Amino acid sequence: QIVFPKTYVAQSDLELADGVGEGKYRKGLGQENMAFTSDREDMPSLAMTAVQRLFDRDGVDPARCGRLEVGTETLIDKSKSTKSYLMPLFGNNSAILGIDTINACYG
Repeated sequence: QIVFPKTYVAQSDLELADGVGEGKYRKGLGQENMAFTSDREDMPSLAMTAVQRLFDRDGVDPARCGRLEVGTETLIDKSKSTKSYLMPLFGNNSAILGIDTINACYG
């Protein structure tokens, strides 16, 4: 599953606002829009939505999960893993192994 924030800015508007050449983001980076979270969304809520969709839409049984890997560029709380935000979705299955992997442009 993949989840995108609901808010976005057109890259053509951002090119104009940033004062960069026309097409720098659209042609140079191949992006038409750039999504960003609003004050009603954050990285853990997007991750929780993706995991819940795996359960609901794809029939993944949370009781049968043994490992959870989270890849991200952004931690919401540097003292708490994103995995810890997701664990309540797995109910009584508290023995899930896993880690957060934090990488810029690669996570």
